[in-house]
Amino acid sequence: MKTVALLTLLALSGTSEARIGETLDQCTYRYGASIGHYSYDQVRFNRGHIYITVHVRNHHSIREDFAPEAGATLSDAQIHAILQDNAAGYHWDKVGETPSKVNLLRTDRH
Repeated sequence: MKTVALLTLLALSGTSEARIGETLDQCTYRYGASIGHYSYDQVRFNRGHIYITVHVRNHHSIREDFAPEAGATLSDAQIHAILQDNAAGYHWDKVGETPSKVNLLRTDRH
């Protein structure tokens, strides 16, 4: 299974249920305290052995990247839950793939 970075509209069902559009405070409520900032618009969390990087614009989440801790992988069930939670009636298209990453974008491009 590949390490997955889902590039738009992502949330982790069950242990973490953030939604794109939530404020950074809402993401912090869901995930707990951040473990650091990559840049002024990227905040990183660790929840249930999964790293979540929340990309922020105007104090709201615009993208969330999910990656397991080193050496681990996301299960098919986790990936399915992430996509289902954020489908909003649309489908997901694969827009890129490498040996270690799959990029997906929702068909409405939001």
